[in-house]
Amino acid sequence: MDNNGYNNYGNQGGMPNGNYGYNGGMPQEPKQSNALAIVALVCGILSIVCCYCTVGLTIIPAIVAIICGAIALKKGQSKGLSIAGLVCGIIGLLLSASMLIYVIFVVGISGLEYMDMLNSYSSYY
Repeated sequence: MDNNGYNNYGNQGGMPNGNYGYNGGMPQEPKQSNALAIVALVCGILSIVCCYCTVGLTIIPAIVAIICGAIALKKGQSKGLSIAGLVCGIIGLLLSASMLIYVIFVVGISGLEYMDMLNSYSSYY
Protein backbone atom coordinates (compact mmCIF):
# COMPACT_ATOMS: atom_id res chain seq x y z
CA MET A 1 0.00 0.00 0.00
CA ASP A 2 1.08 3.53 -0.65
CA ASN A 3 0.69 6.53 1.65
CA ASN A 4 -2.90 7.20 0.58
CA GLY A 5 -4.20 3.74 1.49
CA TYR A 6 -4.34 2.37 -2.08
CA ASN A 7 -2.72 -0.89 -3.06
CA ASN A 8 -0.97 -1.76 -6.32
CA TYR A 9 -4.32 -2.61 -7.93
CA GLY A 10 -5.72 0.93 -7.66
CA ASN A 11 -8.36 0.23 -4.99
CA GLN A 12 -8.40 0.42 -1.21
CA GLY A 13 -8.70 -3.26 -0.44
CA GLY A 14 -6.25 -6.05 -0.65
CA MET A 15 -7.97 -7.68 -3.62
CA PRO A 16 -7.75 -6.63 -7.23
CA ASN A 17 -10.83 -4.98 -8.68
CA GLY A 18 -11.31 -7.65 -11.39
CA ASN A 19 -10.38 -5.36 -14.23
CA TYR A 20 -7.04 -7.02 -15.10
CA GLY A 21 -6.22 -4.58 -17.89
CA TYR A 22 -9.59 -4.74 -19.67
CA ASN A 23 -11.23 -1.35 -19.76
CA GLY A 24 -14.63 -2.66 -20.80
CA GLY A 25 -14.89 -0.55 -23.96
CA MET A 26 -17.40 -0.95 -26.74
CA PRO A 27 -17.57 -4.38 -28.32
CA GLN A 28 -15.95 -4.35 -31.71
CA GLU A 29 -17.95 -5.14 -34.83
CA PRO A 30 -16.78 -8.20 -36.74
CA LYS A 31 -14.58 -7.30 -39.67
CA GLN A 32 -16.13 -7.50 -43.11
CA SER A 33 -14.74 -10.01 -45.50
CA ASN A 34 -12.92 -8.54 -48.50
CA ALA A 35 -13.06 -11.82 -50.42
CA LEU A 36 -14.95 -10.49 -53.45
CA ALA A 37 -12.68 -7.47 -53.73
CA ILE A 38 -9.59 -9.67 -53.58
CA VAL A 39 -11.03 -12.10 -56.15
CA ALA A 40 -11.78 -9.13 -58.43
CA LEU A 41 -8.24 -7.81 -58.12
CA VAL A 42 -6.58 -11.20 -58.68
CA CYS A 43 -8.76 -12.02 -61.70
CA GLY A 44 -8.21 -8.55 -63.15
CA ILE A 45 -4.44 -8.79 -62.85
CA LEU A 46 -4.51 -12.32 -64.27
CA SER A 47 -6.53 -11.18 -67.27
CA ILE A 48 -4.04 -8.37 -67.99
CA VAL A 49 -0.91 -10.47 -67.57
CA CYS A 50 -2.11 -13.47 -69.57
CA CYS A 51 -4.05 -11.73 -72.36
CA TYR A 52 -1.26 -12.27 -74.90
CA CYS A 53 -0.53 -15.86 -73.84
CA THR A 54 -4.01 -17.37 -73.95
CA VAL A 55 -5.88 -15.58 -76.68
CA GLY A 56 -9.56 -15.29 -75.86
CA LEU A 57 -9.46 -17.33 -72.65
CA THR A 58 -8.63 -14.36 -70.45
CA ILE A 59 -11.97 -12.79 -71.28
CA ILE A 60 -13.47 -15.10 -68.62
CA PRO A 61 -11.37 -13.86 -65.64
CA ALA A 62 -11.83 -10.28 -66.87
CA ILE A 63 -15.61 -10.66 -66.74
CA VAL A 64 -15.36 -12.33 -63.31
CA ALA A 65 -13.23 -9.39 -62.11
CA ILE A 66 -15.78 -6.86 -63.35
CA ILE A 67 -18.72 -8.69 -61.75
CA CYS A 68 -16.95 -9.33 -58.41
CA GLY A 69 -15.65 -5.76 -58.29
CA ALA A 70 -19.12 -4.32 -58.85
CA ILE A 71 -20.70 -6.60 -56.23
CA ALA A 72 -17.93 -5.80 -53.72
CA LEU A 73 -18.51 -2.08 -54.23
CA LYS A 74 -22.24 -2.49 -53.63
CA LYS A 75 -21.61 -4.54 -50.48
CA GLY A 76 -19.27 -1.88 -49.15
CA GLN A 77 -16.20 -4.05 -49.05
CA SER A 78 -12.75 -2.53 -49.37
CA LYS A 79 -13.35 0.33 -51.78
CA GLY A 80 -9.77 0.55 -53.01
CA LEU A 81 -9.48 -3.16 -53.79
CA SER A 82 -12.91 -3.20 -55.43
CA ILE A 83 -12.15 -0.27 -57.72
CA ALA A 84 -8.70 -1.66 -58.57
CA GLY A 85 -10.22 -5.04 -59.44
CA LEU A 86 -12.91 -3.40 -61.52
CA VAL A 87 -10.41 -1.26 -63.44
CA CYS A 88 -8.03 -4.19 -63.99
CA GLY A 89 -10.96 -6.30 -65.20
CA ILE A 90 -12.01 -3.64 -67.72
CA ILE A 91 -8.45 -3.21 -68.97
CA GLY A 92 -8.01 -6.97 -69.19
CA LEU A 93 -11.28 -7.32 -71.10
CA LEU A 94 -10.28 -4.64 -73.59
CA LEU A 95 -6.81 -6.15 -74.10
CA SER A 96 -8.17 -9.68 -74.45
CA ALA A 97 -10.88 -8.64 -76.88
CA SER A 98 -8.44 -6.62 -78.98
CA MET A 99 -5.98 -9.51 -79.06
CA LEU A 100 -8.74 -11.91 -80.07
CA ILE A 101 -9.86 -9.58 -82.88
CA TYR A 102 -6.25 -9.19 -84.03
CA VAL A 103 -5.68 -12.95 -84.14
CA ILE A 104 -8.94 -13.54 -86.02
CA PHE A 105 -7.95 -10.83 -88.50
CA VAL A 106 -4.43 -12.23 -89.01
CA VAL A 107 -5.67 -15.81 -89.34
CA GLY A 108 -8.36 -14.65 -91.75
CA ILE A 109 -5.85 -12.80 -93.94
CA SER A 110 -3.46 -15.76 -93.82
CA GLY A 111 -6.27 -18.13 -94.72
CA LEU A 112 -7.26 -16.00 -97.70
CA GLU A 113 -3.66 -15.85 -98.89
CA TYR A 114 -3.37 -19.61 -98.47
CA MET A 115 -6.55 -20.21 -100.43
CA ASP A 116 -5.35 -17.81 -103.14
CA MET A 117 -2.04 -19.66 -103.27
CA LEU A 118 -3.82 -23.00 -103.64
CA ASN A 119 -6.01 -21.64 -106.42
CA SER A 120 -2.97 -20.33 -108.31
CA TYR A 121 -1.25 -23.73 -108.07
CA SER A 122 -4.34 -25.59 -109.20
CA SER A 123 -4.68 -23.42 -112.30
CA TYR A 124 -1.30 -24.68 -113.54
CA TYR A 125 -2.43 -28.30 -113.52
